[in-house]
Amino acid sequence: MIHVGDIATRQLVTIDADITVAHARAIAAHTPHQIYPVTRNAQLVGVVDHADLQAQNGSLNVHEIVSNVAVVAYPDHTAREAADHMLQSGVGRIVVISTGPTRRPIGILTRRDLLEAATRTRSPRDCDSSSGYVPVV
Repeated sequence: MIHVGDIATRQLVTIDADITVAHARAIAAHTPHQIYPVTRNAQLVGVVDHADLQAQNGSLNVHEIVSNVAVVAYPDHTAREAADHMLQSGVGRIVVISTGPTRRPIGILTRRDLLEAATRTRSPRDCDSSSGYVPVV
């Protein structure tokens, strides 16, 4: 069984809720990420995405534009549970948070992470030509 903590991207960039949008844009400009967990005192308070940062007035503070509803998973959730959660929520990325009361972001899980994990666990014997996956010899 594959767990979220084993496949989530750990190169996490968080954005402090009390910095300006302009400052957050400068941070985001140096990363390939599309969403950023927003924190205050290392605890998750929401998420902001790259498009939100670009669209908003740079003089606002991030906490003024943050989505307070963050789709999250815990490291001990299964990949299947996380995939179901993504589908039900209509998102392609979820924040992985520490277990317990702190809600500290520890990673991001993307659809790509899930697909790569599923691909690693399949053997050529699991596949046939009707599935569109044919082993190449």
